Amino acid sequence: MLTTEQIENVAAEVIQGIAPEYHAELVKETRRRYHGPADDTAAVIDLMQNVAATRHYPTR
Repeated sequence: MLTTEQIENVAAEVIQGIAPEYHAELVKETRRRYHGPADDTAAVIDLMQNVAATRHYPTR
């Protein structure tokens, strides 16, 4: 399972676009849904973008 820090590092660009108060929630949801290999950066970013779009997190 990816750590919160790993997800934040991998998907820093996606997180940057989301309002800061929603970062932790987005990371938590991504961790809950991601079950692939820890080094699949593209899959984590894709999933995080999908989660953000589905949840309609406010942007900055």
